[in-house]
Amino acid sequence: MARTARKISVSLPNEIIDGLDRISASMGVTRSALLAGMLNGGVQRMVEVLDHEGVLEGDVQVEEVRRSVRSSLEQISNEVRELQEHVGTSH
Repeated sequence: MARTARKISVSLPNEIIDGLDRISASMGVTRSALLAGMLNGGVQRMVEVLDHEGVLEGDVQVEEVRRSVRSSLEQISNEVRELQEHVGTSH
């Protein structure tokens, strides 16, 4: 089954774009594919937390969900930081 995609627009610092270009070229993939691969795990974990905790139903322990989402965001941030260090774009 083919995966569908939607085009969005984001603004990122030049250093990150340069790093993405360098990495994607060395891997032979598009920037979009690289970003999708980097974000997929973290986004899926956060969606699972929200689904599991029943956030939309309103019967949730808000602080527990915040901790879980914060943990997922920290993991994404760490993965991006490691990638930046790998290509020499960290600040």
